[in-house]
Amino acid sequence: PFSTQFAPPTPAMNITHEGEESYDNMWQKSRSIWKYIAANYLEQFDWFLLGGDDMFYIVENLRAYLDSREISQLRHTSSGLYLGRIFQPPGQVVFNSGGAGYLLDSKALAVLRDNIDTPKCYPHQHGFWEDVNTAHCLKSSPEAIVPYDTRDPLERERFHPFTPGQHLTYRIPPNPDWYPKYNPHLKIGYDCCSDESISFHYVPAALLYQLHDFLYHCPAK
Repeated sequence: PFSTQFAPPTPAMNITHEGEESYDNMWQKSRSIWKYIAANYLEQFDWFLLGGDDMFYIVENLRAYLDSREISQLRHTSSGLYLGRIFQPPGQVVFNSGGAGYLLDSKALAVLRDNIDTPKCYPHQHGFWEDVNTAHCLKSSPEAIVPYDTRDPLERERFHPFTPGQHLTYRIPPNPDWYPKYNPHLKIGYDCCSDESISFHYVPAALLYQLHDFLYHCPAK
């Protein structure tokens, strides 16, 4: 984890950033985190994941997806991979939702590192839209990296910006809100989520424990 101060016994790294410590300055916080990771860990790992402390990850599904033939082949042929839940706001930057968590492979992280301090990547902008700016920076690079479609063969999503229950019960209202507008291929009901789902967001602490118990301790029926 990363913080603006050391907080034992949590193994948090003290990373400073431009501007105030607030959600509304998330872009500067994320810039500092990505730069630190690139400077210290780029050569040690293949993948780098950004997500908040209200995330639930099914790590086995994440590992299986990253080890799949599809992704393994893309790693060898692409100039960098940027994986997550694609949001497509009409007429705006297509980006991977920060809420659902997103991944960069080592090639994409190197591209972000090499461009993140250039004017085209808004190095002094303050705002909460770090996911949008990350996407813009990657696409504006010479490698022109864009989000990769991570849906399963049935076109169900693997990365989720809300809890499992919220996705299961969501229905598109007569006057659609932002969510279907950002997700033109949105599936609802039991088709909302892949059997190979990787992440869920806005998960409170009690639900984190419940999901863990359901997944790992409930007997199969």
